Amino acid sequence: MVFCSANIQNFKLVNNLFGRNIGDEILIQIAEILQEFCGEEGVAARTGGDTFSVCVEKVEGIEAQLKRRIAQINSLIESPSYHLNIHFGVYEVNNMNLPVSIMADRAYMALQSIRGNREKNVAWFDDSMLANALHEQKVISDFENNLKSGQFVIYLQPQVDPEGFIKGAECLVRWILPGGKMVPPFEFIGILEQSDLIATLDRY
Repeated sequence: MVFCSANIQNFKLVNNLFGRNIGDEILIQIAEILQEFCGEEGVAARTGGDTFSVCVEKVEGIEAQLKRRIAQINSLIESPSYHLNIHFGVYEVNNMNLPVSIMADRAYMALQSIRGNREKNVAWFDDSMLANALHEQKVISDFENNLKSGQFVIYLQPQVDPEGFIKGAECLVRWILPGGKMVPPFEFIGILEQSDLIATLDRY
């Protein structure tokens, strides 16, 4: 069995460009396409404003079937000002005793990995996504204490004019753990930006 989470990119523009009635009609058509994809044995549901969930048996060629539905959905609007683009995160359920909320969370992790990607519409969950999610949560939850303990350090990179005089500096942050190990910026800057904690770091 697979559990899918789906989201339409920038769907709020549909209401702004074409009106709420058209937006509602598009949502209804998407629900009908997904229900047809599920057949009698599967389940499709709208779980939020422009988000959907699908639960179906995993069969051979299911990703190709899903991509055909994606193409069908993306063709619902033909306009030079807006291109409908839906993404799916897919979690293969191997343990039927897992709570549905966990299945949904893992499908959503897969979905998040391709959000905003115009080249890829389907992503499958793997364990690395869970590891990344746990790392992100730890960075966020430990941030305030790490900030107070002075683990985030400023390095100044000089800005030099053609004559060789220093005119300013670029501020670079480095996270230095108590044991002296330096955490690379790519392991925490993006996480802090997404969680809005980057402003706190900037002020510090």
